[in-house]
Amino acid sequence: MVALLYAALFVCSIFNVWSSQKYSRRSKGSSDFFVYALITGVMATIVFYVTSGFNIVLNPITCMYGFIYGAVIFINYFFVLETYKYMGIAESTFIKSGLSLIMLTISGMIFFQEKFTVMLGVQITLVLLTFLTIFLGKKKGAKAKGVTVVGLLLCFGGVVLGVLCGIIAKAFAKDSRVTDEDSFFFITNVFIAGFSLLSVLITNKFKPKVIVEKFVKISWFGYLLIAVNVLASNMHSLLQIGILRISDLILYTPLSGALGLLAGEAVAVFIAKEKPRILATILATSSVLVVLLPRIIDAALELC
Repeated sequence: MVALLYAALFVCSIFNVWSSQKYSRRSKGSSDFFVYALITGVMATIVFYVTSGFNIVLNPITCMYGFIYGAVIFINYFFVLETYKYMGIAESTFIKSGLSLIMLTISGMIFFQEKFTVMLGVQITLVLLTFLTIFLGKKKGAKAKGVTVVGLLLCFGGVVLGVLCGIIAKAFAKDSRVTDEDSFFFITNVFIAGFSLLSVLITNKFKPKVIVEKFVKISWFGYLLIAVNVLASNMHSLLQIGILRISDLILYTPLSGALGLLAGEAVAVFIAKEKPRILATILATSSVLVVLLPRIIDAALELC
C-alpha cells in the first residue's frame, strides 16, 4: 500500500516538475509570478471542491491549519524567488535540500517522537550524497552566482518555512479535531488566492487595465501548463497527507526527496534531452529501494 502511494507520488512529481519548468521559462519578474500564484490558487480551489464531492466541511481548527499553511507557502514563494537573485541554482538546491532533510528528520524526532533507525541513517546518507553529486557535477564553464551572505540567509529562511510546512502537514494528519484533507487544501488555496490577489493589485499599482493584460498575455498553452501543475501538485498534496497518516515524517522526508530528484532527472533526460547524471540517479534510486524494497518483498510473500 505504502509503495503504491509513493509510486503515485513519483508520477505526480514528474508532471509537477515538467509543468513548472516549462511555465517558469515564460514568466518574467515577481508580478508575473503572483499572477501565476493567483491562477493556481483559484484552479486548486475548484479542484478540491470537486474532489470533495462538492461537500466542503470546515471548522475553526481546519481553517486555522489552512490559514497558517497557506501563509507559510505563500511567504516561501518570496524566499524562493529572492534566493536565485543572490545564489546559483545548483548551490541553493544543494544547501536547501540537505538542510531540509536534516531539519525535517530532527523535527519528526522532537515533535512527533519518531525513532531514528540505522536503515534511515543509511537512506539519508545516500540522499545527501546524491545532492552532493549533483552539486559537484555542475558543467564546467557554466555561469554561477556563487554563495553570498544574503543568499544564505534567504536560503535558510526558505528551508525553515519548508520544514514548517512539513510539520503542519504532519500535525494536520494526526489531529482528530480537523474535518478532511480536501476541505483543508480547499481553504488553504482560498487563502493563497487571496494573498496572491492582494500582491497582484499592489505590484500593478491597482491598475485594472494592466492587471487584465497580464491574464490576456498568457497563451492557451500557458494555461494548460498551469492546469497540469495544479492537478499534479494537488494530487501530490493529497498523497502526502495520506502517507503521513500511516508513516513517520522522518521516513517520508528522505523518500519524497529522493523521488523528487528522480522525477527531475526523468524530465531532464527524457523531455529536456539533457545528459543523464548516472551516479546521482543510482544513489537516489538506492535510497528509495533501501526502504521500499523490504516492504514490497513482504507484501509479495503475504500474497504467496
